Amino acid sequence: MRVHTRIFLRRVFGIDDWFIVFAMVLIVAYGAVVELAVQKGLGRHLTWMLMEAPENLVAVAFLGQISQPFVVMSCAMGKVSFSLTLMRLAAQRWIHTLLWFLVISMTTLHILISIIVFVRCKDPRSTWDTTIISECWHPETYLNVMYFIGAYSAATDFILALLPWAMLWNLNMKRKEKFGVAIAMSLGVFAGTTAIIKCTKLRANATSKDPTFDVGELLCGNNNNNNGSYPLKNVSNNVNMFTPKKQGQWTAIIESEAGQPDT
Repeated sequence: MRVHTRIFLRRVFGIDDWFIVFAMVLIVAYGAVVELAVQKGLGRHLTWMLMEAPENLVAVAFLGQISQPFVVMSCAMGKVSFSLTLMRLAAQRWIHTLLWFLVISMTTLHILISIIVFVRCKDPRSTWDTTIISECWHPETYLNVMYFIGAYSAATDFILALLPWAMLWNLNMKRKEKFGVAIAMSLGVFAGTTAIIKCTKLRANATSKDPTFDVGELLCGNNNNNNGSYPLKNVSNNVNMFTPKKQGQWTAIIESEAGQPDT
């Protein structure tokens, strides 16, 4: 819907649109890897795997590991896309500064965790093959890093959901329209809520005695959460919404974002 709106209705396709397309490509790749893991037994109870398909245990663990950078970076690219959209619409300099800080810090952290997933052990193969012995980070250290990045990601979602209210608060708009627009641009708050829920499950999954089942639930949940959050972040691109505070002021901002006057 976003691509159709931007290309055929607004007739412009900006860098924020490319980021959301890249995010969708990553989530499709993630879904493909998880689907392959499911075919090999991900989501089954460990007792079933040990009895029926023990030869697939390493493959399932390997696919689960390599899937994580796809979903992590997809999450980051979705946030970057929405941040760039807000930059195009915001007139306040402090909002631009805050958004750039969020984009840089968030992208850096997500890249780091995508790497840490593998390098936390001297021999990365030991993260999916328990028969290989290697020196690894202490489990608490790894969990704390995951908690921090998960919490930061959730906080970013909430900040991005609140910023449209600051952008619109002083505009000369009917109250009903102002609230409607702000709510449409703030639905990403649900993405923050799901991020918190995922954080609460990190320890349980890390210490699970039934990993093929519990981790399968987490990986499939990641796919659902990301797929659900993209439409929420894209609502604002499909709404004709702004009335300028002064004659032509907000129109000029929108026209600058679009690259040409609306017709």
